[in-house]
Amino acid sequence: MESVLETVSAIGINFKALATGSIYTGKMVDVVGMKHSGDPNSAIDMGVPFTGRPSALILDYKALIQDAKAVYAPAKTKVTEVAGQDKGNITLILQHRWEENGHVYAYRVGTAVQDIDQTTEWKNDFRLPIVYGEEGKAYQQLIYNRHKTHNSEGQMVFIEEVDFREDLQPTHIIIQISAGCMPPFTGCPGNILWVDNIKLAYSNPTLAHEK
Repeated sequence: MESVLETVSAIGINFKALATGSIYTGKMVDVVGMKHSGDPNSAIDMGVPFTGRPSALILDYKALIQDAKAVYAPAKTKVTEVAGQDKGNITLILQHRWEENGHVYAYRVGTAVQDIDQTTEWKNDFRLPIVYGEEGKAYQQLIYNRHKTHNSEGQMVFIEEVDFREDLQPTHIIIQISAGCMPPFTGCPGNILWVDNIKLAYSNPTLAHEK
């Protein structure tokens, strides 16, 4: 996965867009193009059904993190430098979802987040613990207007997280691994993240059949 500053020519004008390489559980329902420049997540149905309660995410990774300023390039002619350092990111979210009146709500059951801010050679069997319930607040706040999914009417709507609940059974899992952690069209060109051998660990092996 790599963060790349792409150039797209249209009607004789060069537009610049920062694209951050990412893999995730879910599916792309539309091409992320200029019509999604205000909300690229509108093109992604994020997360998949999942009912397990794993203890950790385990993977191998290698990173090349640039010592350079981040830029904002939202498919326009101008590229703007922004404050802050872009970092690679690994995120796992366990949710208990339900729908009411076309809205998709979720309780946050489990959380695991890791920023990667330094260049490193392969780190094999890197273990990222999953914390359940309120402890997840130390790593990530609830998400209201970022991830989307289809509701029962086939409409793409935001997944609205409402609280942390350790006691509930997950219904969905989101795993997203990216070369950058900044908002859409923002990041550092040249950041690269390699990953391999992604798996889930269970403190109680008998729970593994639930995934």
